Amino acid sequence: CIEAFGGPRSFRYVCQDNLELSSSNENPLELKLDVDPEEWKWDGEKGNYIASAEMKFMYAEDLGEDETTLIATVRNLRKILTECLLEIRDGDNPDLFTMDDLFCQLQFGANNVEDAVVIQDLIKELWKESSNVDLRSRIDNGIADLLDGKHESALDTFSTIVTSDPLYGEAWNKKATVHYMMGEKDDSIKAAKEALKIDHRNFQALAGIGLIEMDSFHYDKAESAFRKCLAINPWLSTVSSRLSVCVSKKEKGSE
Repeated sequence: CIEAFGGPRSFRYVCQDNLELSSSNENPLELKLDVDPEEWKWDGEKGNYIASAEMKFMYAEDLGEDETTLIATVRNLRKILTECLLEIRDGDNPDLFTMDDLFCQLQFGANNVEDAVVIQDLIKELWKESSNVDLRSRIDNGIADLLDGKHESALDTFSTIVTSDPLYGEAWNKKATVHYMMGEKDDSIKAAKEALKIDHRNFQALAGIGLIEMDSFHYDKAESAFRKCLAINPWLSTVSSRLSVCVSKKEKGSE
């Protein structure tokens, strides 16, 4: 994080509107602060509050060689983020927005492609999330192998994940992707359908099924899958183009 922020900062940003002119002869202002003692500790000798190591790390301060604190802080942040994402996906927290809200925004609330991409990327992250830290890490490893062209290794990883957790929809979806890239179309469709059983709104799985049916010249089935996909996510331009091709092929075939 320190590297990401360019190193320790020797300054803080202050909103100018919050500043007021004050005579240098006036006494310092006395403020009553609501301070979390776990984040800030009072130093009587220096007469100020000292930030905890976690707070320093959060704001990219130099922690020196305290690797244990770094690891603990990163794990804690990851745990908090995972809990939040799972609550959104599973709808366990009424104070947070839900997957239904996200899909509604994707269909009717997004005003441009940029907004839609943000929403659909968040949906993908929610699908990828798992309360099992090991499986969550494995799916990232499988995706890395997939991107590196290591299809056998990626397939082994995703197969192991769905065996351990048959309800891990994104693992089924990625398994479908690997099967397709290996030319195993039937297995790809089977895996995609498993992903759809877990969440029928999985537009990636529907797009994959449509692509396979299109490659197999089953234009009716491909058109059906693409239309279902676009009804969920109307911002997928590639799917729209493929749908147009299927419709065109059907019309020519009926002439």
